[in-house]
Amino acid sequence: MSAFTGALSLPRCAELLAQAEGLLAHGSGPCTIDLAQTTAADSAGLSLLLEIRRRAARAGRTLSYAGAPAQLRGLAQFFGVSPFLALSA
Repeated sequence: MSAFTGALSLPRCAELLAQAEGLLAHGSGPCTIDLAQTTAADSAGLSLLLEIRRRAARAGRTLSYAGAPAQLRGLAQFFGVSPFLALSA
């Protein structure tokens, strides 16, 4: 399991994508990214989570997001991408 901390925002997307790529590159089973310590998210952060899910699927990995804060879940619902991300609290 890997954890994202701080803001899921445009200035951090490259850093967080590299972290996720490292997670996806190791192993072959399901993987989880813990979002409990994220402090805020914007539309770029939401797009990042969608991109990570796409890359996981391309690599044949099952990806789940755990501990998503209410603000992030609300943003995903607002943009209509909740079904694609399956964010759990």
